[in-house]
Amino acid sequence: MTTPTCGDDLFTRSVSKLGRMIAWATRGKSEGPTLATHQGKFFDCDRLVEAHWPRVKYTAWSQRNIEMTIDGAEWCIVSPCRPFDLTEREKIQDTLAESVGWRYSCLELPLQLLDGMIAKRRKQPRRGYDVILFRRLGRLWKTGVICSKTANRADIAIGRVPKWLEYGAPDDTWDFKISGAGAGQWYIKDHSPGWLLPRFDGATMLRYGAMRTA
Repeated sequence: MTTPTCGDDLFTRSVSKLGRMIAWATRGKSEGPTLATHQGKFFDCDRLVEAHWPRVKYTAWSQRNIEMTIDGAEWCIVSPCRPFDLTEREKIQDTLAESVGWRYSCLELPLQLLDGMIAKRRKQPRRGYDVILFRRLGRLWKTGVICSKTANRADIAIGRVPKWLEYGAPDDTWDFKISGAGAGQWYIKDHSPGWLLPRFDGATMLRYGAMRTA
């Protein structure tokens, strides 16, 4: 297994009821099956910062990996093609450390669901989960966050992803970095055997330029 580094993203796909609900809600009208239903950010090679109920916390990567294996969850680590420099890594860690202890915002989940329902009914749907309307209400409670906002705040702070991804779902971030506007700037560092199924096969990933030897 490849060793993660500070600033890498962990994307996971759960088989739980909540995971399946998130996958359905974040799947655009013309889009294939959702790959990512949760997102965390590596603080360093040993620890992640993740938003889980009830609060944002540090998680040991070794323990997290065991838990995903037991639960049957799929996972993927995404890393920048241009490595973060020292200043960027320090900013990432400062931003992540700031959020540790913040409460998990259960209110943002139904807001995402409402945006997802609108996206599914668009007459001219664009690729992905492209409606961000109700989720913007999340700005009203700064210290209440969900998993993707916790991770993306760090990338936003150093200018690696656009501000709108603060309100994006995990699959929005995955799409942006691997096959969207950020394609070519990020690559898959490691993943579980079933991560790329059923939505992508190896040839598709190579076409996107997402698979690269670390």
